[in-house]
Amino acid sequence: MWGDRTPEGVKGSSDLKRIATVGGQMEALILKSRLEAERIPVHLSYDSAGSVYAFSRTNLGAVHLMVPEAFAEAALHLYRELRATGGAPESSTDS
Repeated sequence: MWGDRTPEGVKGSSDLKRIATVGGQMEALILKSRLEAERIPVHLSYDSAGSVYAFSRTNLGAVHLMVPEAFAEAALHLYRELRATGGAPESSTDS
């Protein structure tokens, strides 16, 4: 995910916090890029069937945006700001 270096604040998958769930890979990748541009590490969690069969608006197409707990507040603030200005899709669930 981060190559051979682990960003500060990342300890393990148990330290990840879901900030949003979106309806597909494309939306998730756009948001991931935007968060990473702000130096917030992001992990995408999804069922592989969603990417293989290109589901987008079903539970199989759901993609969870996960960030280290240390970055959660900043990531959630940025996500909500993007959504409010039309720069992010409306998620199926916000944390």
